[in-house]
Formats: sequence, C-alpha cells, structure tokens
Amino acid sequence: MTCEVGEAVLRGGEAMTIRVIEPPAGEYAERLGHFLEHKGEGTLRDLRQRLRGDYVADCLDRFVIGEIGGRIASQMWYTLPRDRMDLGVFGHVYTEPEHRGKGAASALMVALMDDLNAGPWQALFCGVGDPSAQRIYARHGFAPILPERAPVGPQVCIRPGVAADFAKLQEIVFAPGRPTHTRPAHMGDRARVDKLLHQADAVRAMARRWHRVHLAARYPDFVPAWQALEDGRGALMVLETDRGHVVGYAFALAAGSACEAGTKALDFLVHPSYLDRASGLIAAAADHAAALGATSVRCWLAASDEAKVAAVEAAGGTREHTFAEYCMVGGKAADLLVYRLR
Repeated sequence: MTCEVGEAVLRGGEAMTIRVIEPPAGEYAERLGHFLEHKGEGTLRDLRQRLRGDYVADCLDRFVIGEIGGRIASQMWYTLPRDRMDLGVFGHVYTEPEHRGKGAASALMVALMDDLNAGPWQALFCGVGDPSAQRIYARHGFAPILPERAPVGPQVCIRPGVAADFAKLQEIVFAPGRPTHTRPAHMGDRARVDKLLHQADAVRAMARRWHRVHLAARYPDFVPAWQALEDGRGALMVLETDRGHVVGYAFALAAGSACEAGTKALDFLVHPSYLDRASGLIAAAADHAAALGATSVRCWLAASDEAKVAAVEAAGGTREHTFAEYCMVGGKAADLLVYRLR
C-alpha cells in the first residue's frame, strides 16, 4: 500500500511530497533498501525483509517518506504487532545530507504520528543519540527512559490514558501473579522483549547477577535470536500472561560451527516478578528445540548468577562441567557452569 498524505514546504521553499508505505512495498522496497543501505548488516536484513512483506502476518510496518523532485529525501518508520497492537518501535530516521536542516524530519514526524494515532497503539519506543533529534521527538510526546542519559538514550512515547509514565507502564505489564503460558515467539514480540523487558527497571537492576555468557552471548537480544531462528538454528519462545504481556523469553539456538549445528545454546530472561515461572519457560524452549531436531541442549552459566542456576536446575538441568574462574563478573573471577537439559 502506498498513500500520498500531503505536501510540506520546507525551509528554502522546496516542496516535499509525503507518502505512507505499508509493505509489501512494491517499487519502494528497492528504493528504500538503497536509501537505507548505510545500515548495519543485521539491521539492513531486517529492513529488507519488512519492505518485502515477510512480516506482514505478525507486524504492521509503516514507512513514512518525503520525496523532493521524485527522489526520496527523508524517511522514518514504525512497527506494531498485529496480534495485540500494544508496544511498537519507531526509528530508522534518515535525511539525505543535502536536505538536512530544512525541517524534513519534523514534517514527516507530524505525518507519522497522525498515522499512528489512527490505530490502537499503546506505547512506541526508540533510541536517540542526537539531542537535536530528541527535541523533535519530544514535541510529540517522547521522553527519555534513563534520566541519567537524558536527553539521549532510549525513549518512549506512551499514548494518553494508557499510563502516566514509563514506571506506570511497567507496573501494568509486569503486574505479578497473572496466569502465564509459553508460546513460540514472532517478530511482533520485538518491542515487548527488547524495548520493554530488557529496559525494565527491575531487569536493569539485576544486571550484576544475571549475565549471558559463552556461546549464548552471540544472541544478546531479540533480533539476532530471531534471525537465527529464521535461519533454522533452533527455537525461540516467550512467556506471556493472560493479558497478552510478554514477561520473559528463552532461546535454544546453534551458536557454534557447522559441525555443532545440532547442539543448541540455551539462555533466557524473565522479569523478577515472574522468576518462579522461569523453569517452565526453559523446559518449553528445550523441548521445542528437541522437537526441531536438536541433538543436545546446554546452558552456560556464571556460577555467581544464582537465580539463573536455580531456574535451570528446577527445569531439570544437570551439571556436566565446571570451568574454574572462567568468567569475570563484577571484577571477580567466577566459575563457568555447563548444564545439559536435553
């Protein structure tokens, strides 16, 4: 779908045509892929797949572009999950150098928020490294998540009436005691995992006692894990409450050489409010990987991460090896423990 939504007159008098593009993007798939080819390999892969329409079943993607003289001069994007249009991601904002400082991004931001507000979104997340960009986003409700990094760093825009601020949003999503179930992840879970779970205050507070080590460190967050899943490297599961909130995730993915393809490295992250459900999530990820042909599933843990060790043992993990003082945690040497789950 391509829809022309208006025209903006930029500083200097140039006219910029604004369009909203929803994948599959037709001719704009190639044009935008070229326009954004400065992105890193993993990010560019994600963008090209979105533009082709690979994720249309799970994600509503909208690319808002500005054209001057028939050429793309500026663009930005947002995505929301289709199963429950709650938490989304905003970003990939880019303006050609020759058109910067003319108000192109500001004009596109107005169009993007108008388009977004026509739907049932709840919160939109982004990352900001430039204070001038943050000033644009702030006019539309974005606020820094980490006060110590303000005005840059991770940001969130919360729809009025959903929650007063990021702290209140966390209280809603991670409210303890809700029934939970596990299910296979989909790309619509990206913001729920990377932008809320990973950035939740309680999760960041436990960073000194919850690490991802050895082979599992290859998958630090959702997107590389998802791309490994797409490549047939294993399983990726989420822990979801009865209200549709994702409160944890786990993966069991190949992370070594081709001859190790059958061996999966398992790791997981669960919000502290739901740590008692971690063992079920771990078991589900291991079972799913085994059903997909894994010959073994192992978990590598720093011995100092006592909560993780306890969860893996509760899931039936048996310790196979101990590598003495293999890890450095908080400036101190810690043993590396190897657990086998399947």
